[in-house]
Amino acid sequence: MVRQQQVHKAYWMLKNFTPGELQAFILVDTPFKAGKKEEAPITVIPRRVESTRIPASTINRFQTGEYTPRERSIKKLSKFYDKYMYNKLRAVGAGREDARTYKTMDPDKITPIMRNYLKWAKQIQSNYASRYEQVTLSHILWGMAHSVKYGYNDWAYIAMTSGLKKKPRFKKSKRPRQYEH
Repeated sequence: MVRQQQVHKAYWMLKNFTPGELQAFILVDTPFKAGKKEEAPITVIPRRVESTRIPASTINRFQTGEYTPRERSIKKLSKFYDKYMYNKLRAVGAGREDARTYKTMDPDKITPIMRNYLKWAKQIQSNYASRYEQVTLSHILWGMAHSVKYGYNDWAYIAMTSGLKKKPRFKKSKRPRQYEH
């Protein structure tokens, strides 16, 4: 039995991708750190997400309306949607747990979540730029995606404060104690 949400995901995939992409694979540009050392460079690499393996001619017939997808094809397309969205969320800065949670959402609901992650990363980048420090967006996105402590609800506050110069705290001068004898 196919759920309505799976049908919606399947038709979204058919509408937004070519038959070749839906048959073989899709590349998602993802920040990647080569090595575990702190100085290791972070680059953006295309990550390969395996597709449905439905023949491209059949997918083309689905897209033109000549065929209607059956239950098995809808399940394959829906499963591929979940894999694609997981990788896309990780690429825009979502942590593992958040990506696992949000990957099954409808396309209409997941798009604002991805926009928020990008907006927060750009806010952090502009905070650093106000201190005349150049930090690339891929460094920030990689850090957000690999942060274990913070979830989706925490990043709005972090984006407001991260990268800004901390206010200096003045120490109170201790007055000398006076003992009465």
